[in-house]
Amino acid sequence: MPNSRSPHTRKSFRLLALGGASLVDSAGAVVAEQRRRVALLALIAAGRGKGVSRDKLVSYLSPESTSESARHSLHQLLYYVRQQAGEDVLLGTDALRLNPGVISCDAAEFEEAMDRGDYETAAGLYRGPFLDGFHLADSVEFETWAAAERSRLAGRYGDALGRLAAAADARGDHASAVDWWKRLAVLDPVGGRAASGLIRALAASGDVLAALRHAATHEALVRDELGSAIAPELASFVASLRREAKPSSRAGGGAGRARDGRDTAVQQGAPADPGPVTTAAPRSRRATVRLIGGVVVATTLTVLLLGWPRADRSAAPELIAILPFHVASTDATADSLRESLLDLLSIQLEDERGRGTVPARRVLASWRSAGGGSDAELPLATVLAAARELGARWAISGSGVRSGGDLLLSAGLMDVREGRVIARFSARGHPDSIERLVDTLAVRVVALQAGDDPPRGAALPTSSVPAMRAYQAARKALGRHDWQSAVRDYDEALRHDPTFASAALGLRMASGLYNGLRTVAAESIAYLHRDRLTARERENFLAELGPGYPTEWYPAAARLRAWRGLASSDPDNADAWFNLGLVYYHSGNRIDHPNALEEARIALERALHRGTSGEVIARMQLQSIAGVTGDAALLERLFDHTGLAEPLESETTWQRWLRAFTRRDAAGLALVRPALRDAPGEDLGGIWQITQRVGFDVQDAVLATEILAERARTAEAMSGVASTQYHLALNRGRPSEAQVAATRIAPEWRPLSRLAIQALSAMYGDGDSVAGVAAARELASEVRRPLATDAAELRSQMIHVCVSAQWSLLHGDAGPVGAALEKLRTPEPGANAAMRAFYGNCALTLAAWRAVLERRADAHVLVSRLDSLQRVGTPWHWALPEHRVTARLWGALDEPVLALRAIRRRRQETVSYLGADLGAEAELALQAADTAGAMAAWRHYLALRADPEPSMRATVDSVRARLGIIEARRRR
Repeated sequence: MPNSRSPHTRKSFRLLALGGASLVDSAGAVVAEQRRRVALLALIAAGRGKGVSRDKLVSYLSPESTSESARHSLHQLLYYVRQQAGEDVLLGTDALRLNPGVISCDAAEFEEAMDRGDYETAAGLYRGPFLDGFHLADSVEFETWAAAERSRLAGRYGDALGRLAAAADARGDHASAVDWWKRLAVLDPVGGRAASGLIRALAASGDVLAALRHAATHEALVRDELGSAIAPELASFVASLRREAKPSSRAGGGAGRARDGRDTAVQQGAPADPGPVTTAAPRSRRATVRLIGGVVVATTLTVLLLGWPRADRSAAPELIAILPFHVASTDATADSLRESLLDLLSIQLEDERGRGTVPARRVLASWRSAGGGSDAELPLATVLAAARELGARWAISGSGVRSGGDLLLSAGLMDVREGRVIARFSARGHPDSIERLVDTLAVRVVALQAGDDPPRGAALPTSSVPAMRAYQAARKALGRHDWQSAVRDYDEALRHDPTFASAALGLRMASGLYNGLRTVAAESIAYLHRDRLTARERENFLAELGPGYPTEWYPAAARLRAWRGLASSDPDNADAWFNLGLVYYHSGNRIDHPNALEEARIALERALHRGTSGEVIARMQLQSIAGVTGDAALLERLFDHTGLAEPLESETTWQRWLRAFTRRDAAGLALVRPALRDAPGEDLGGIWQITQRVGFDVQDAVLATEILAERARTAEAMSGVASTQYHLALNRGRPSEAQVAATRIAPEWRPLSRLAIQALSAMYGDGDSVAGVAAARELASEVRRPLATDAAELRSQMIHVCVSAQWSLLHGDAGPVGAALEKLRTPEPGANAAMRAFYGNCALTLAAWRAVLERRADAHVLVSRLDSLQRVGTPWHWALPEHRVTARLWGALDEPVLALRAIRRRRQETVSYLGADLGAEAELALQAADTAGAMAAWRHYLALRADPEPSMRATVDSVRARLGIIEARRRR
């Protein structure tokens, strides 16, 4: 057993200072929330190799404290950092430096890359401004230092982008040049160099219309923000582009109106003829309003230039008319306050493209013509009439009362179409905090527009308007099954507000549906800020995590009891029913729960009727249940009462296909099949899975896989397609085909991990035995070599050891098991609860298997213990098909009934090794005298293996013959 100081026990951390401020572990989970500790690490990291003196740290972190108390505070901070990250986290005594072997820092790596001229690496590391959104309110010195560093690093980032763009231009790589110039334009929206470079690169790439679009945007920004015209040389170049594009760009005809009333073309998103470059007077704004406007401009350009794919944001938003607030004040500041409120609220409610509100000048003109003044509020009917005239969908009217040192803002949101006030809300605070008060109003407006109406007096989940807007966009993305956009939008919400726990819950769900990469980190964020969840959200979340989170594994049986208790005690808790249904669906079969699918159906339908936040997932699971069980009535209930936020206008290909499949209507499926070529990828994935699960119309799984393969363009998509091809080929009895696909799965994995897949397929999936032998030979070295010191490599080694030992035992060799058990029982530093539970489960599996192989007296006891542990709900892992192993062990102990029960304990939603599973299940069913079960398993097996490879035909023909004999006997 290694001691606590051995090299492989060291934890590794990363300080993320670009685009935010957090300390994360090797899995990406946030491990430090205390702001002063993060500030301390950021200061030391900025010192790089030179280090930072203790006096300097004291001056930044405790400028107002006495020398003695400040040094004591620093000593305490250093103590806590060492407690968390290890004694060797800091190097030096007075000039302190970070130990790069313990804590790496993205900002330091960015500067190192810049110093050595590796600009592409540097650009990749720069995720956003230094310590973005991070503040120490009680230290002006720290804030000043951070602002200076932020500006300096942004300048270096701009230098890297400019160099990369110029290099791409020089070598004629127009696509790369456009990308680099776009990024520089986001960083410096009004900068002439970035704009000129991007416009010229776009034109050189042949996309003249895009060049003209950006030229128009840049001209407007320079005019409005700087009050000047663009450089003459650039203006001349843009004019020449317009002359060239004019004939084609005018073909569509027509023009729209910009927000400020100027003419601008809208046909096909291209400028018809924006006209000559002009100079306009700058808008009159307070300095704070101009600063906020700059942020909006930067956000707008980020979306326009980098092209984040959000289909729901392409259409023009419904306009809001913000009427001047009636301000009652005892001093002469009423007019100034009214103007500030109108300006600030307008900016906050604009979307990323600067759209969404009626231009202030139009609102003021309409308001004055309707009789609006400074001494009284307008009647509701007058306000609504003015809003309709302005083309607004919504209107906001409010008042401000300034007295007694406080400012009370009250507002009402009106639905112009319905002609009524739908909600009233207020915010109170010091007049100096007017921006925060406006934020509070704006956040509530954004929530109300999306249909959220928090109870009066309830705390808002975030005070950031961009965070709330991104959160609502993510929920819309979930509603249209766009998991990738949902993950991106939830991440954006958390970027604006890292404490937005409800967004973290949404990210946890969306990531699980997409690729799972952000699930653990999102869960960690939600848990750290659980006090910001509503009481019900918090109760549900803790029921999902379990009492031992994050150190103890939460078994499925315990999770089932928790959700069942919560749903029983609070029948109106829709999300409790939703999660109960998910546990039944995903784990009910594994923990031997009778009628798991029916229980899942009942719980999920109750969740839908009560309005669960997981409506999309609930419907997906219910559709799957209907398809698997052939419940046409359930399917019609789902299709006839979609209730989605954005209901489909017509029946989709998926609906038509699933309706025919649920009825097992081969003729109906044939009619739908040609339309599958245009079906979305997630629908094709559903067809791939459900056809194999049921054993009906498996040729559509083949067709779906072919279509997905034709569409795959990225490495990630190709890897996903290879995985579907691999599992489908194994289930169809085509091991050679599966072997080819296996070599293309997850190319970023370690080579031995891909070999582990091949060994497992040979053991449990009727895969290529020759490839399996070769893979097992390579994996055996993992058992013999010492434990790895790198955390990620150590985890891979543990998984490979588990697979290798299974291979040895399956082939009658218990020799390597002792060494494998020693490794699996050695605690892995930093392993999460699921991985620790997996290691323990694998160790018990190997010990029980060895006892059975060696005919030990305790074999039955160990297998019973293993069986009981798995029925509680151990964490599933691809390296250990527990149901197959346990069934094999019970079979060796001459317990066919227990073996049959174990092999039927496979995961409900998986098709991994399903063909081989069914063959083994049928044999065990015959031994257990369950003839009907054997026949059902064989029929499913034959449906999957209707067209096997030559090497498998004899086996398949034997099964077909044996099934024919049994069926003939039963007909007599």
